Amino acid sequence: MLRHLHQTASWCSAQVDGQGNPVLNLYGDPVYAEAQTIRCRRERVLKDVLTSTGAIVRSTTRYFIDSSVTVKLGDLLDGAQVLDFADYIDRRGVCQGYEVLT
Repeated sequence: MLRHLHQTASWCSAQVDGQGNPVLNLYGDPVYAEAQTIRCRRERVLKDVLTSTGAIVRSTTRYFIDSSVTVKLGDLLDGAQVLDFADYIDRRGVCQGYEVLT
């Protein structure tokens, strides 16, 4: 998988407090760290994602990224919020990266 990461994406990590709750600004919007450029593979797909609140949201882009970046729900990839992600495991059982839906 790692040899196919020929594209880049802008990644902003959502800031959380000591208890794991998102940090919000004065307007109630999440606060994000500085944007970083990461290697990825980007694909256009349409997929419905069931959120933790029970809502069904449509995902339009799938990213494959390596395991050097720790992505979590609520982060931004190319300005779109991360809706879901899954580990990308090789045949030896080692996590090589993540499949991320935005």
